[in-house]
Amino acid sequence: MLQLISVLGQAKRAAIREHLAQLDYNLESDVSSYARGRKRYWLEWEWDLKHKVFRNGVKDERLWTFCQRIFPGCQIGLVAKGDVGIDWHRDDSYADWEAITINLGQTSVGI
Repeated sequence: MLQLISVLGQAKRAAIREHLAQLDYNLESDVSSYARGRKRYWLEWEWDLKHKVFRNGVKDERLWTFCQRIFPGCQIGLVAKGDVGIDWHRDDSYADWEAITINLGQTSVGI
């Protein structure tokens, strides 16, 4: 079930975008066939789809503190950037618990 938790004000979204722009050097091409052309990086931990293990992700205290304010106790994050959408897919086993999306652009979500 989708639930709206909060709406970020324009100034907050702009500040987050500005901070994210400073971290763009972390962006890599998404390996997923359902997100061709998208760039992304993982926060805190990255799930290795091939070996089914977690490895270190990008550590950024400011961004992680923000994520914890939105979703206290979260353990992993994914920053995605690009003008491409993401096709319907089933997440891998690492993602079998609750998830949230913090959208700084436009999106259509379906379940």
